[in-house]
Amino acid sequence: MKIVISYLVLNPGTAIIQNASIKMLYVEYRFLDYPLEELETP
Repeated sequence: MKIVISYLVLNPGTAIIQNASIKMLYVEYRFLDYPLEELETP
């Protein structure tokens, strides 16, 4: 399974934009029909 985020909007006042030391962004997602145990990456 592959998930691609093709569009992301960050508001101008967010810490992510104001802090130059932030290099990565964690995005959490869920599929409502599947238990979390079945979606974990090994």
